[in-house]
Amino acid sequence: MFLTEVMEEWGIPESVSAESGVSYGIFDPCASREFPNLQENVRRVAAQAGISFERLSYEGEKARCCGYGGHISIAAPGHTKYMTMSRAGEGDMPYLTYCVNCRESFAGQEKEAVHILDLLFDLENAGRPAATVTERWANRMTAARELLKNYWHETMEEEEHMDLKVDKELERKLSDSQILVSDMEQVIEACEREGRGAVDPETGRRIGHLKIQNITYWAEYEPFPEAAISCGTATRTG
Repeated sequence: MFLTEVMEEWGIPESVSAESGVSYGIFDPCASREFPNLQENVRRVAAQAGISFERLSYEGEKARCCGYGGHISIAAPGHTKYMTMSRAGEGDMPYLTYCVNCRESFAGQEKEAVHILDLLFDLENAGRPAATVTERWANRMTAARELLKNYWHETMEEEEHMDLKVDKELERKLSDSQILVSDMEQVIEACEREGRGAVDPETGRRIGHLKIQNITYWAEYEPFPEAAISCGTATRTG
């Protein structure tokens, strides 16, 4: 059973208040093609919450991929952008999604999109930027810690890591290649610990690599006087 189906059965929270004057296009994720009852359930929940919405041309059994599926972005990032922009162009209104990957895909291409839970619980608006893969990983870890603490009365040991400074532009570049900041931390820690890598004579930056499972990661970085590390560029091969 899906969460919105449970919510329909139990009732919509009384605190829900739909934003007046805003109409959304409900975007069905491609995976929902096999679940027509879910598609209609989402529409009923939205209607019960007072959310105004319109139907898009490709919905129901005709639902199309937002571009996220199959990790296409790794093999053909240009095609992923084309797919997402094509889906985004099927309606001028902001989209209402019930798949977090769809919401993030559209937000990554500056298409206004909001997840239905954001509206039902007044969490975020349609203009929220897409989270990087590092931010999504951190959110999952935070949720896991909270669940363990509040429901199982257990705690997760905090991992120690270096003070790696990565600006937002570079973090998004890493995210586009599905590289976590923690991957770069492993590369740099290994290079510093083992004293390997090379130094660019022009910039003074250090260049090193590390194979993590089946992927080899490369990093160009420079130490700060305070012993922090600034990450300049990063690539992956595999």
